[in-house]
Amino acid sequence: REQAYQIEEEAYESPQNVNAQNAYLRELVQLGDYDLLVNYVEGNAQVSLNEESMRYYVDALTQVGQANQIPTKLYQQAAVRPHLTEAIEEYKHTVSQSGAGAGGLSGRMRAPQRGWTMGGSQGGPVRVVIENQTSFLVRSLRVVLGAFLVGTVTLSLISLALESSGLTKMASEGHQIEPVTGKQKATFDDVQGCPEAKEELQEVVDFLRNPDKFTELGGKLPKGVLLTGPPGTGKTLLARAVAGEAGVPFFFMSGSEFDEVYVGVGARRVRDLFAAARKHAPAIVFIDEIDAVGAKRSSREQAYAKQTLNQLLVDLDGFSPTEG
Repeated sequence: REQAYQIEEEAYESPQNVNAQNAYLRELVQLGDYDLLVNYVEGNAQVSLNEESMRYYVDALTQVGQANQIPTKLYQQAAVRPHLTEAIEEYKHTVSQSGAGAGGLSGRMRAPQRGWTMGGSQGGPVRVVIENQTSFLVRSLRVVLGAFLVGTVTLSLISLALESSGLTKMASEGHQIEPVTGKQKATFDDVQGCPEAKEELQEVVDFLRNPDKFTELGGKLPKGVLLTGPPGTGKTLLARAVAGEAGVPFFFMSGSEFDEVYVGVGARRVRDLFAAARKHAPAIVFIDEIDAVGAKRSSREQAYAKQTLNQLLVDLDGFSPTEG
C-alpha cells in the first residue's frame, strides 16, 4: 500500500509525465479502485494521458457500470485533450476489429448515429468556435436601439405627413368656442345674499350697458374681477348674473381644460377663448378654478404650464381700457 501512495504522489507531482500517470492508473486497476480512476481522469484535464491511459479508463468505465456511456465519455475526452483524438480513434478501431462480441466493447463503442466520429482527424479537423459572452447582450442592445430609432422615425414621418396634409389644422379649427346659451338668463335676483359683491359688480354692468357715460369722464374698465369663496357659494351664478343683467354673451371654461399632456394645447385654448370673446364683444369670460393655471410662478413648473399662464396674462393685458 505504501508503494501505491508513492505512485500516487508521483502522479500528482508530475502531471505532464505520461509514464507516471500510466503507472498510477495501472495501480488503481490492480487495486480495483475504478471509481477513483474515472474521477481522476475526468477531473484532471491538465494531466497528460496516452492510448494506454485511455485503455485503463475504458476498462474502469466498464467496471463501474458506465459501459453504455463509453462513446460519449471518449468524445468528451477528445474535446478536452485534442492530442488524444487520433489515439482514441485508433483504439476504437482496434477494439472493433478484435470482435469483442455483442456485449463487448465493440458494440458499446459503436457510434450513436451514422457518420459519428470521435473528435476529428487530419482530413476533417474539429472546428472550435469560441463565442464571446457579451455578444448576446450586444445583439440585444442593437435590436432595441434599432427598434427605437425605427419607431421614432416612423412617428416623425407620420406627424409631418399629418401637418402637411392639414388634417391637424382642420381638427383644431373644427372645435369652435361658443358662448353659453340658455332659455333663461340669470339676474341679480337669482343670487341670494352677497349684497356687497352685487353692488360692486353693478358698476361693471352699468359700464357694459352705457360705456359712453364712463369714458367721457375718463373711466376705465377693469382687466377682470376675481371671485373667491368656498365651493357652492354662487361664484358661477354671480358671473352669469352679470352677463344676464348686461345682456352680453357669457363664455365659460374650467381652468383644468387648459392643462393637457401635449405642450402648447393649453396656450392655444386660451387664445381661442379670448378670440371668440373678442368676436362677440362685449362679453363676459368666466374661468372657473383659475388657480389650476394661474398659480404663483415657480421655477419648478413645467414648460407647458408656463406657456399657458403667459398666454393668459397676454390676453388679459391685450384688452384696451374701453373694450368689454
